[in-house]
Amino acid sequence: MAKPLATYLRMFRLRTGFSQDEIAFLLGSMSGANVAKHEKGSRLPMLRNALAYELVLGASIQSLYEGVLVQVSAEVSARARGLHKSIERKTKTPRSVRKIETLKRLIADAEAIAA
Repeated sequence: MAKPLATYLRMFRLRTGFSQDEIAFLLGSMSGANVAKHEKGSRLPMLRNALAYELVLGASIQSLYEGVLVQVSAEVSARARGLHKSIERKTKTPRSVRKIETLKRLIADAEAIAA
């Protein structure tokens, strides 16, 4: 499978026909320069702007930032594996069992994203 782009903002923006300045206006900014940085992947938007992109472009944040999702998922999965090993070594309690179940889900979800 080909490595996804960090961001697909430009592709989705072009589908709408909006310019960078028009998107910036809809997001509450005065300049398309920030939109350009977001499209190039040189800057990640703040959460409010990411949610606004989702609304304006009609695409989920996961679709807009597929490459970032893959990277973050791999990082979380690696940490989840380490935490899972640590918790497994301790005495089992209902709380630790819930944690282990959650960690296993995180690891499985990351594997699905990477596939």
